[in-house]
Amino acid sequence: MNYFLLIASPSEDIDGLSISAIEMATRRLNSKSWGLWANTPHKKEIAPGDMLIVYVAGAKGKKFIATTTASEVNFSGKAYLGDGNALTYPPCVVLRLKNTNYFENPLEISGIKGKLDFIPQNVIRWGCVLQRGVKRISAKDARTILSCANVSA
Repeated sequence: MNYFLLIASPSEDIDGLSISAIEMATRRLNSKSWGLWANTPHKKEIAPGDMLIVYVAGAKGKKFIATTTASEVNFSGKAYLGDGNALTYPPCVVLRLKNTNYFENPLEISGIKGKLDFIPQNVIRWGCVLQRGVKRISAKDARTILSCANVSA
């Protein structure tokens, strides 16, 4: 099993209204599908059975909110409706999701970033590490996130 962060960012809808990162993540999780686009790293590495931890970015985010599991990886995004009315291009990969569990209390990254190996230490602008939609993480970092969120692996 591999471990990845699925990273949701703020967007806007077809009427130009803002959609928060938490709303984008919730739409995708509720639809049991998550689109990945051409420039998304690691999209070809995710396989059925991999654990996915959902992180929401943006000014009102910066927290881990859920875990889910990849049940299927579809390399055609033509039927993707996970983003609702958000302005997004059709993805080139769609992850089908199962076993989604929302954290009882979202876990803010600020309290644990010093414990995570994928976040460079002593770097002021560490947020760039959590850009581009997907981040591969170690089993140790996944256990740290789940432990700090009081979630069993």
